[in-house]
Amino acid sequence: MTKLVVHTLGCKVNQYEGEGIAAVAAGEGVKAVSDPLKADVIVLNTCSVTRTADLEAGQLVRRFRRGNPDAVIVLTGCYAQIHPTEAARLPVDYVIGHGEKDTLGREIPAIARRGRRKRAEVRVGNILRDRRLPVFEQPAHSEVRRTRRFVKVQDGCDVFCSFCIVPHARGLPRSARADDLRQQIARHAREGVMEIVLTGPHIGSWGQDLSPRARLSDLLSRVRRESGFSRVRLSSMEPSEFDAEVISELTGHPDVFCDHFHIPLQSGSDAILRRMRRPYDAARFRRLAERFAKMLPDVGLGTDLIAGFPGERAQDHRKTVRLMEETPISFFHVFPFSARPGTPAARYPDQNRPEIIRERAAALRELGARKKRAFHERFVGKSVEVLLESHTDDGRLRGYSRNYVPVEVADENLSTNRVARVRIESIDDGGRVLGRGLS
Repeated sequence: MTKLVVHTLGCKVNQYEGEGIAAVAAGEGVKAVSDPLKADVIVLNTCSVTRTADLEAGQLVRRFRRGNPDAVIVLTGCYAQIHPTEAARLPVDYVIGHGEKDTLGREIPAIARRGRRKRAEVRVGNILRDRRLPVFEQPAHSEVRRTRRFVKVQDGCDVFCSFCIVPHARGLPRSARADDLRQQIARHAREGVMEIVLTGPHIGSWGQDLSPRARLSDLLSRVRRESGFSRVRLSSMEPSEFDAEVISELTGHPDVFCDHFHIPLQSGSDAILRRMRRPYDAARFRRLAERFAKMLPDVGLGTDLIAGFPGERAQDHRKTVRLMEETPISFFHVFPFSARPGTPAARYPDQNRPEIIRERAAALRELGARKKRAFHERFVGKSVEVLLESHTDDGRLRGYSRNYVPVEVADENLSTNRVARVRIESIDDGGRVLGRGLS
C-alpha cells in the first residue's frame, strides 16, 4: 500500500485543499502517514504570501530529501504556481500548479509506481486565464475526518493590493455554485462534522461571477436555513465586504453563526492604506468593529497588521497602535513587511530599515498579547460552549469556544468531537485558558 504524507503550509484554503488531496488519495487505496521518513510520496502544499514562505518551502524539501532519499516529492501550491522554474531546481520530482492540483489525489498511486524522476516534471499553467474552480472532493469512505471542516466557497482575487501576490498565485475570482456547496455541506453533516468554516481567498466576492449573479448574504441565508449546522464560521473577510445584509445574517442568527470574525486591517493610517491599495479607510474599520461589539457583546474580533510598510512613518505606526488600543479587537496577526518580488510594494523606493520593521512588529505583538489576554480574562468564572477537538501533551482536551477562545479541559468524562459546556477557571502564566466540564 502506498504511504502518503501531505504537508500543508499557509492559509485555510490551502489546508482545505491539502485535506482534499489526502482524502481522494485515500479513496484510491493510499494510506496516510504522519512521518515523512516513512512515506512513499510526499506532497508539499506550499504558501507564497511572502518571500520567507518561499524559502521555507525550499528548506522543507531539502529536509525531506535528506531524511527520505527514495520518496517521490511533489511540490504544489502557490510557490509552485508563481515560481515553477525555481521550484524545479529543488530536489523534487513534480511541480504542479493550482490548475491541476485538484486531480493530484487520484494520481498518487501512479506517481508512486513511476518512482523518482531524473528531472522534475513541471505542470503549471496560466492561472489568470483559468476560469475553472478546482473542486477537492472528499469521498465518504475517506479516512480524513475532522471535527471542523473547511468549505471552499470561491477561489481567486481581483483586488491586486500593492503588497499581495494572491491574484497571480490563485487567479481571478471564481465562485462555487450554491447547489454544489449545499451537497458538500450535507455530506459533512452526514459524516459527523460538528463545525464548518466557509473559506476562500476573497469570500466577499462570492457570487459576483455566477449567472445569475448572487451575493454572499444569499449564500449565508441558504446555509443557515438548509445546512443543519449550529456552528458556522467565516474565514478572513475584507472590511469593505461586510454590507448591511451580511451583517444582519451574521449577527441576527447567533444560534448558527459563531461570534468570531477575522477582518484584516493591515494599517491604521489612511495614507498607508492608500499606498497598499486597500478599498477602505481606518474609520470604516473602526465603525465595523464597534458595530459587531455592540450587537454581539462577547464577539471575538481578529485582524492582520503589516509592520513597517514602505513609506510608513512613526506617526503612521502610532495611528495603527492607537486604533488597536481603542477598538474591540481581541487578537491580531502581525507581519513584518517583507518585499514580495512581483508586487508594486517591493519596488517602492522608501523601504523602511529592517531594524525599524522589527521594532514596530515587536510593539504590535506586545500590544496584541495584552489585548488577547484581557479578552480571555473576561470569561474567567463564566461558562462557554466548547467544541473539543484534540488532546494536549499533558492529557487535557483542547477546543475552541464559539468566539474562538482556545480552552483546555481536564475531564475524563469528555471526549473529542463533541460540544461541551465548560466553566473557565483560570489563565496560567503561559496564557493557557483552563476550564472544567459542567454536567
